[in-house]
Amino acid sequence: MLIANPGDTCADTATAIFEVKGLVNPKINTQSHYCFSEQPIQFNALDTIPITANVIWDFGSLSSVSTSNSVIPPRVSWVKAGSYPISFTVNYGKCQFVHRDTIHLLDEVISDMITVSEDNQMNCGGLTLKFISESKGAHSLKWNFGDLSTTADTSSQDTAYYTFPKEGFYLVSLVASQESGCTDSTSYLFEVFPELDPQISVTGQFCFEAQQVNLEAAGKYPKGTSFRWDLGPTASLPVVKNPSASRISWLDPGAHVVTLTVTKGSCVAVTTDTVDIPQWSVPVNAGPDTTLKYRQLVTLSGSASDQYYWYSDHVVGITNPFAQTTTASIPTSNDTVLFYLKVTDANGCQGIDTLKVYVLADPAGGGYNVLTPNGDGRNDNLDLSEYMLGRDCDFTILNRWGSEVYNADKYGNDWAGTDNRGRPLPDGTYYYILFCDRTVTAKGPITIINSEQK
Repeated sequence: MLIANPGDTCADTATAIFEVKGLVNPKINTQSHYCFSEQPIQFNALDTIPITANVIWDFGSLSSVSTSNSVIPPRVSWVKAGSYPISFTVNYGKCQFVHRDTIHLLDEVISDMITVSEDNQMNCGGLTLKFISESKGAHSLKWNFGDLSTTADTSSQDTAYYTFPKEGFYLVSLVASQESGCTDSTSYLFEVFPELDPQISVTGQFCFEAQQVNLEAAGKYPKGTSFRWDLGPTASLPVVKNPSASRISWLDPGAHVVTLTVTKGSCVAVTTDTVDIPQWSVPVNAGPDTTLKYRQLVTLSGSASDQYYWYSDHVVGITNPFAQTTTASIPTSNDTVLFYLKVTDANGCQGIDTLKVYVLADPAGGGYNVLTPNGDGRNDNLDLSEYMLGRDCDFTILNRWGSEVYNADKYGNDWAGTDNRGRPLPDGTYYYILFCDRTVTAKGPITIINSEQK
């Protein structure tokens, strides 16, 4: 109320209602600098704001929240480091109170390291691992390799090596720091195990007839290692997924390549070996080659073993083919007979040897029947002069299958057991034909023996 000229006759009075509002001090919870990783930042008013007041936050167009009308706005972040002005305005009636400040975001620092998920061979080299930092914006680093047996399991290098005392799981951490004091950290659980070094152990019976081969993954392997044997399509078990492969056999003799693959996580190691399965593995001797007269019995005697079996490439008569020593009769003459001795030992393994028997011609048949071209002056050449009587005669040699192996238009009694190119023919029985005056003058078998036989 206001009275003009109070007490005067001409006094006047005026009244008005005034609303008295308290003072608003719009302070906010800010600090001068923030590490980039502290985002998003939660802002709040530090003074009590009247319920009827209107508030306006302004964080700028580069922020995740440009403006807000809430006393407690949403959390705010910026996409890069820098200085960003902000304001907090309170409108209370016709009164306006403003607080302005600047947010300083320090350069971003990111702690990062190469892990097994990025380099799947990282832990395949054994107990010593190579650690590489991929941190950004850092001025210093600190590794901790999680080895609880020592306090010296740290490093400040970008690339660090550490040898762990034993296999196991280790939590490795890396702290990246800036000069401002801003930091970032990361950690990763590494599995450490010895380097995979597969070795193959081969034992068992290797002869083809009684083969039973055992394969073993030699050496030590960490827990969780998987195994795979690849033994080839002719193996009794072509693929085995165990540390060992037992009682393996193959359908055919010879050298068989076996492959062992061991896998631990993403680490793979492969080794190969060769298993030789011989067709005939037992030493055996059927005796020396020999020459017989027609109808003479041949004595067959082999080296010692457990079981014996004699047989031949001709029809012959063997007294007891299952005896170590026996006799055989050969009903043909002027031919070469090949005897075979197959032996079997106590394990079921076998061996084989051959014996050549040269059977001379039947004396009753007459004719020249043996050629021994060894240069000793006896029976070195086939002399048919008694049939030629000075005539020019054609001369032909056939093998046992009837194929021509030698021919001379004018035979000079000089054939020494060779073919048309002068190469010595193999031991055996051949057939000669002598043509004189377009007539077969002489023919018959001839046995070549290139070396003296006992």
